[in-house]
Amino acid sequence: MKSIALIIVLSTLAAYAGKEDPTLASRMAAAHSPYQGNDIRRLTTNTPAFEEYAFNLMLDVANRVRQKWHLEAPELTPENAWFFAKPTADGLDGGIGTRNSRFDWEFSNNALTTFGDTKYYPRSFRFKDEASARLAQIKSKITAKEASAIAKEALHSLGLTEAALGLKESPEVNQYRFQEANGKKQPLSCFDVTWRMRGKKVYAAQNIERTPVSMTVSGISATVVEYHNSLYANPDKPLPGRFSTPTNYLEMLNLPADYLQHSKR
Repeated sequence: MKSIALIIVLSTLAAYAGKEDPTLASRMAAAHSPYQGNDIRRLTTNTPAFEEYAFNLMLDVANRVRQKWHLEAPELTPENAWFFAKPTADGLDGGIGTRNSRFDWEFSNNALTTFGDTKYYPRSFRFKDEASARLAQIKSKITAKEASAIAKEALHSLGLTEAALGLKESPEVNQYRFQEANGKKQPLSCFDVTWRMRGKKVYAAQNIERTPVSMTVSGISATVVEYHNSLYANPDKPLPGRFSTPTNYLEMLNLPADYLQHSKR
């Protein structure tokens, strides 16, 4: 199976051989998110060349995930998506999402690290009694075992495997529940799927076992509605799923070729 990351790198290099598209630039300007990221780790202010590269890369990733995860989302285009892109020494940080605020994808250190479907993810009902009570009335279309299978297939469709990421083969699955005023607990149509690291690796201070990759699967849509992957927090560790920084990255940012060497002195 070809990974999303490999396909993206090849298509991106082919698409940006040096031509600028002023029409696309104006459409990208209209797609700027009100939030453009903070200045932490930012190399410089964005240039049109970098924004075009970053926007199209994130569009490509989001649309591939949309298809592979069977999401209830239209194809993302410059007309219906918002984005922000921040260049860093370790590559692209940024985000892209639908303008109706339902779906969003976030990137860090040249990798997709977070996804959310706001209609069904846990924040839509957690600590909200009325929303939880309504959800408790909807019977789940899937079982916990099926939720696990959906999450594993979603992970593998990103070109990632448990072995390559150092994860245990079988994730833990827990179904959300809502406790009513009378103390009765009702199952909700939502499942948390979490992978732990192989071997016992814990946070020393809290003695908590590390769970770096997790997904939430909706029992209503039978799709992934939340994804978090913290393994890419270390940009120096080679991992599958991280896309390569273009060779003309600094040129796109109007920075000298030795900029990073001088900046780290």
